[in-house]
Amino acid sequence: MQSYSFLFCLPFWKGCRRLSGHMLSKTMQKRISRFSQYDTILDRYLVSMPLIAQLGRNFKYDKTNTGFTGEDLLELACKRIISVQKVIGGKMTYIECASNPKLHTFYSKHDFVVFGEREKEQNELTESPVLVQMLRYFKGL
Repeated sequence: MQSYSFLFCLPFWKGCRRLSGHMLSKTMQKRISRFSQYDTILDRYLVSMPLIAQLGRNFKYDKTNTGFTGEDLLELACKRIISVQKVIGGKMTYIECASNPKLHTFYSKHDFVVFGEREKEQNELTESPVLVQMLRYFKGL
């Protein structure tokens, strides 16, 4: 089995995201409705949440054997977001990843759910022309 090291950048605030109501479960809609605005005409929630950016493999450091896995780094990012949200409010974070089954499985395993897609911008480096947007709701926060 191949091991990977990961390059990690801290999350940053991306601003408000528009979440389509029909893409979310009823439970998630109920949770989000407590701290978002809902537009009945567009069937969308407006939510401010941080983006976990630049969490990915970096083959340059594979030989250093840092012992950190993707799970470790994702959990560190989520813990940092939780500590900030305890101070300023909020209960969610999101990622944008390439439309790739392995990435979808990885993030789904860590309680992220798909809420949308967007086309990549010209300056973004990714193998996929479409980025899948996934969110995680932090229970008990």
